[in-house]
Amino acid sequence: VFKDFRDRHIDFDIIAAKKPIAVEEPKISDNGTLSIKGYFDTTPTRLNYDLAFVISEGEWKLTKINVDLKKP
Repeated sequence: VFKDFRDRHIDFDIIAAKKPIAVEEPKISDNGTLSIKGYFDTTPTRLNYDLAFVISEGEWKLTKINVDLKKP
């Protein structure tokens, strides 16, 4: 998933310092999957994310991660 970021020498320290911005309210589907979508306001491109989690052993566990860089 992060190969393109590594190849482009993306600095994750910048992203870690930013607050995530939701593009929709987090929601739980009928099958119990929590979906979170949003972005980090970085320039000149922004990092978009689409994550999914399920409850396993009493904790939310990541089951899907989709990230990309796009011009705003």
